[in-house]
Amino acid sequence: MFCVALQVGCASKPPIAVSIETPVLSAIESTYLSDDQLFENANAHCRAHESVSMLEEALNDYLVLERRVSDGASAMSLFEIHWRAAKTMFFLSENHPDVDVQMRWITAGESMANAAMTDCDSCVEGYYFAAVLKGRRAEKGGRGLAALKLVKEVRDLGQKAAAIDPAFENAAPLRLLAMLYAKAPSWPTSVGDIDLAFEYARRALEISDYPMNHLTLAEVFIADDMPEQAKGELNMVMEAPIEGLWGDESIRWRPIAEQLLADILDQ
Repeated sequence: MFCVALQVGCASKPPIAVSIETPVLSAIESTYLSDDQLFENANAHCRAHESVSMLEEALNDYLVLERRVSDGASAMSLFEIHWRAAKTMFFLSENHPDVDVQMRWITAGESMANAAMTDCDSCVEGYYFAAVLKGRRAEKGGRGLAALKLVKEVRDLGQKAAAIDPAFENAAPLRLLAMLYAKAPSWPTSVGDIDLAFEYARRALEISDYPMNHLTLAEVFIADDMPEQAKGELNMVMEAPIEGLWGDESIRWRPIAEQLLADILDQ
């Protein structure tokens, strides 16, 4: 367990003890910031999802808002707070070098995603981030029957998210399912199914011409031993003009495309 006290606003105010699973983040109240200002700050910091310090600031603000709601001092939506906190914890788990700390952020994020599902059982966000976080837990720590159970839970949550809103975050639920079916061992060992992987990957591209959707289809081609088709998708990511959805997002994903192309050439 570790504790981070983030100095936001008036540093003379004592930290508020926030009850979440480890790692624990103590929320520092910002009395001069309105709910809307805190929410905007948190969202802006969360978008810088490769900066641990900014992610911690984002999470601090979400936790302050959660405490205000629980104290009756805010009418902010708990659902919005919970799913965005879950997303922030996912990014924190992705950017910390220590595996044990990654797992603690994943566990805390799952709790927030579960809270979001309770807040709104017909909304996509809680199901999607619960699936992503549970998938990371299976990938990093799952073994044997426990891992198989987690994979099935990821599938069920991903299917629920895709049924509610397949277009969420540029078809993220469909990407999740495509990768799950492409990477998991096939029946009877697990749920892997390359035909379903192609179906979900292509549906994602029908919804959004988004760099990660092309990378997902490329990974499905690789899983099915179709390197030439994979190279076509990867070259599209590398050669596309850097504008619109292919602007900052394309720059972010190009190193992955480069690595996948290098892996194909090394085969």
